[in-house]
Amino acid sequence: MARLPLGVAVTIELLGPLVLSVVLSRRLTGVLWAGLALAGVLLLSGVGPGTEIPDPAGVLFALGAASLWVLYILMSRQAGRSFPGVQGLALAMVVGAVLAAPFGIVSGGAALLRPHVLLIGLAVALMSSALPYALELAAETFSILVSMAPAAAALVGWLILGQELGAAELAGMTLVILASVAAVRAGRAPSKGPTPPTA
Repeated sequence: MARLPLGVAVTIELLGPLVLSVVLSRRLTGVLWAGLALAGVLLLSGVGPGTEIPDPAGVLFALGAASLWVLYILMSRQAGRSFPGVQGLALAMVVGAVLAAPFGIVSGGAALLRPHVLLIGLAVALMSSALPYALELAAETFSILVSMAPAAAALVGWLILGQELGAAELAGMTLVILASVAAVRAGRAPSKGPTPPTA
């Protein structure tokens, strides 16, 4: 956030799941969505008149987040195959909490045990991880809503952080969002061909 506008950072981060969706779909239309996303990224990267080239370190951080998001998706798929329902999610959140706790204890100390801090932590855990990813297991529209994250981030960046985006950046974000939504919908579309016979 110190190096890139929030909307730009989240748009680059969204490239991780988008590329993974295109690769896993194995459809010709995936090339079209990848090209659309590439055009959006080029607009975000400062290609064209009147655009400001983003901070390279910020772009690398955002690409790192995109890569970790891909890793998360692949690991979640494996956990979904290994554990029924939301048991894998519950186990992952416990492991994540145990791994993150030492860093929180060092930085927050005894203040972490205050009731209002614990309630805020619980609310953040439910709203940012447990509830959305549990809904992901039950609702196909969740992936499309995630595709809108760059727009939401840009709005938050503008309203709260005072980050203004130019026309080229907004156009680039729009292209990446459209490519992501199209890739998700294409990946969920049922096959129109005949069902192959089973052995």
